Amino acid sequence: MIPVLASIGFISVSTLGLMSFVGFMWAVFLIWKKFKQEHFDDEQIFDLAFLGLLWGVVGARLMYVFLHLSQFGLHFVKWFMVSDFNQMYWLGFIVGIYWFVVISAKKNKWQKYEILDWLVPGILMAQVWVNFGHFLAGDILGKISKMPWAVYHPNLQQKLHPIGLYLALLFLLEYFLVIWLEKHYRLFTWYQDKRGTARPGFVWIAFLLVNFLIQFFISFFTNKSDVFLYLSWYQIILFISILSLIPIFLERSGRWSFIDWWQSLLNPEEEEPIRKPMVLKSKKPEQRTKNSLTKKKRRFVRAKVGTTLK
Repeated sequence: MIPVLASIGFISVSTLGLMSFVGFMWAVFLIWKKFKQEHFDDEQIFDLAFLGLLWGVVGARLMYVFLHLSQFGLHFVKWFMVSDFNQMYWLGFIVGIYWFVVISAKKNKWQKYEILDWLVPGILMAQVWVNFGHFLAGDILGKISKMPWAVYHPNLQQKLHPIGLYLALLFLLEYFLVIWLEKHYRLFTWYQDKRGTARPGFVWIAFLLVNFLIQFFISFFTNKSDVFLYLSWYQIILFISILSLIPIFLERSGRWSFIDWWQSLLNPEEEEPIRKPMVLKSKKPEQRTKNSLTKKKRRFVRAKVGTTLK
């Protein structure tokens, strides 16, 4: 484990800090490259990149604080005194970025799902480098393992699951998956609407689904505190988030509407009663004679009136 990469006097460079900086700059470059292809101004691009990542960090910190409120209480200064990168939750990072993109898209009249799709490769590359930094620093402790790839931790003098390396490799695979999906998802017939078009948002939602699934299952190899059915609070939130993404995925495909489905549950349509076939009744002979007599009287009256006028 290499928590400190180099130190000169009182100045030291932490491994996690350097890897996080590399990941941040790489993410900004990928975002700049993609948005430049979409004819965005440099000022707009860097505002989206820097402010988006900043609000992501704020969201990650706030989620950690809310899930550990007993440690922080209502001391707002402690909320933002970050002494360790482990005191953040990635799900809060996603919420912070999403909130910032929604506000920016509404202000500048952008399509929010297009912006989110274009941000995904940069976000994933930042995840890769940050988790690789966690692996080198040895600050994400996994459970004790006897696997051949387990890493020896000098402080604990035991071999542990390399959680940071697991996450870095899986997020790297997800990065290549996202690049492939970005080029091919418009050809998926099951995602196209009735007109044969594919709405933006596929890459963003697919990224969230895979990302949350990775974090959910990797959490089983960490020293977590279980609260319900061998799940931690963070895993429960991830599980609920995964379930909530499925109807959003179907909604974006244009083949299913959550609003219509909900309204059908609240106001089920009543089955129309089966109509009996109409039977034309024939007139009775008495009615026929009466009708013929009335017609003759009308003709007689008209003829009499006509003669008097003459």
